[in-house]
Amino acid sequence: MASINEIRIYFARYVILKKDINNYEKNTIDEISAELEKIYQENKEYILASIAIEFSTTSDYYATMYLSSKQEKNSYLCGYVSTSALSLLLDYYNIYPHQDRFLVNLSYQGEILLMMFACNRFELIEPCYPKIVESILNGNMSRSLPWGGDGEGNVVPPKPQRLGVLAIEMMASERKQTIDWDSANIPVDPFYHRFCQEALYSTDENELTDWLTKLCDNHLEWVCLFFDNDEKQPSTGYEIHDEMLLLWPFEYHAVKNFRARHGLSTPKIDHPLLKTPMAIDHLPNFATWQKPIWYNKMVDKAIDVNPELSFIRELFNS
Repeated sequence: MASINEIRIYFARYVILKKDINNYEKNTIDEISAELEKIYQENKEYILASIAIEFSTTSDYYATMYLSSKQEKNSYLCGYVSTSALSLLLDYYNIYPHQDRFLVNLSYQGEILLMMFACNRFELIEPCYPKIVESILNGNMSRSLPWGGDGEGNVVPPKPQRLGVLAIEMMASERKQTIDWDSANIPVDPFYHRFCQEALYSTDENELTDWLTKLCDNHLEWVCLFFDNDEKQPSTGYEIHDEMLLLWPFEYHAVKNFRARHGLSTPKIDHPLLKTPMAIDHLPNFATWQKPIWYNKMVDKAIDVNPELSFIRELFNS
């Protein structure tokens, strides 16, 4: 299990920006605009996938600026949340006719879904759920699991899944639905499955405190510190790899906001992860967000490719 201090050192070494943030921001925006213009020239069937891939990188840029800035951070948080949500939505609504898997694996999807819960922006990923169910039934989700190797050229089956299972079980529970993970050929870490069955709606504060403490312990157990140890990556079970999430107890905040949505309170717990500077409510205010220069054209292009995405026009306005 990684210690908070180990993650802090990793943060300082690899995550925090050591250059002028204003220049970094300008160069980043210019680079995103240039890359998107190239994407718009591609064949129509490739555009959504290419934008989704671009935004998975773009969200990292915004995370770096959010984590490094000591000034007003809302614009960076909005950039991070919006590009993270869009990268997932465009992947789910991709029209490429031969796609039989998602561009990102289930654990990465889980990171984004839970982070949206943690930001209390459930509406941003509501349109994901029908596509999630469809992909579980048709096998696309199973084919999106990370397959690793044993160092000798042999393929190793995927590890039991955690974050994606937690997020999808939470979404399914609201709809009184169950997910048959065995039939879907998706291995599941039993803790996360049981958490939704036994803790998610629990009113026993002592029992819930134990579950939440273990949830935070697992965050430290499965955090990815890849640059210090290349064995710690999603394919080997270390699912928390988004730099924004390393010191953010986003699972706890996701559960807290989810329970509040259902009229339930959530106890505070005494855990080192909840004592970091990231253990606060990260609440993007899109009403005051000045959208980047590339934003509106990107929305138009995405909807032109797949009119089902027309709902994204209203997602980041308030």
